[in-house]
Amino acid sequence: MSAATKIVMGVCGAICAIAVGWFVWSVVTRDNWEADNDTRISARLEEANRLQPSNPFAAYKTYDEVLKEAEHHKINSQQFAKKLADAEASRTALYPKVQDQLRAEEAEKQRQADEEARRAAAEKQRLAQAEEEKRAADEKSRAEQERQKTAIAAYRAVPQSARTALNAVKKLEARTEVGIGQKDYSTVVGEAWGDVKVFVESPDGKALPDLSFLLVSAMAKHKLALEIWEKKERILLFESEMQRLHFELHATEIPFFTQSLSGELLQRCWGAARRRTEVAAPLLTADLAALARAAGLQKADASYDATLRSVLGDVEKLSNAVAGASNKDDAEYKGISPKHKAEFDSRAKELLHKLDDADSQDKEGR
Repeated sequence: MSAATKIVMGVCGAICAIAVGWFVWSVVTRDNWEADNDTRISARLEEANRLQPSNPFAAYKTYDEVLKEAEHHKINSQQFAKKLADAEASRTALYPKVQDQLRAEEAEKQRQADEEARRAAAEKQRLAQAEEEKRAADEKSRAEQERQKTAIAAYRAVPQSARTALNAVKKLEARTEVGIGQKDYSTVVGEAWGDVKVFVESPDGKALPDLSFLLVSAMAKHKLALEIWEKKERILLFESEMQRLHFELHATEIPFFTQSLSGELLQRCWGAARRRTEVAAPLLTADLAALARAAGLQKADASYDATLRSVLGDVEKLSNAVAGASNKDDAEYKGISPKHKAEFDSRAKELLHKLDDADSQDKEGR
């Protein structure tokens, strides 16, 4: 072909391509919304017209929704455009009647949006806190594992001073099991504490902190037992008065007071001390379970001591109340009344439950 022919054919091809492209573009971009939604929109507008007298707010909302939907599309039909123009006029006319409801609706939407934002912020904070707690727990777990490794290594070769200190406390326990007087008890507590104090303040004791805690804690229970023994005389007067009235009234239920309340407190102290030496003994053989048990006792220790001291204080108050309720005059000893007896009996049982709870928490390491 000649050059002129090629040029003519190229121009014709380009024109055809442009024509086809324009046709495709016009089809693809043509707005069919009016044709596709004429029936639906007309029905909604008719419904809005019917609602105007009875429910102007619903009518306004319908007009508003239709007009907002239509404003994004090209309207070709004059009839359809007139329907939309009428809807615009009706919406404008209804606004004064419904503006309060619109403001209330907008305020409710804003409230819901604010509430959702608060919930989202709270959830974000909760997740962040949970993540931080997990991180802290993991870090604590790793630290505890490392501590256990170090401790087990140390307990594989305990010095003789550790065994000497533990034996001193165990000998003290043995004396309480076979019976001991207050004066002798005070002496052996002092001697045992001397051995324990020397050990825990030494480099050996500082290298074995779990064992040192158990020994010091056990001795703290024996020291508390000494305090109880010093107040035993006052408590015994309280017990004897309660027992006297119990038998005078021929009560069928044997109250807590027929046992020795002071003796009960002593046994609780000695039992708590024994729990600590029972853990200390296997600890000297690098027992991992004993190491975990020592950690549990350390967690519960301060609370346990505080509870026992609190109960002792309550017992003293109860003893004073019994003494105050007992009357003596020149003619006759009247004693305390049955009413007081029932009150004191109930209060003492509460103290017993308090001791039981403390023992339970101490045993469980809580």
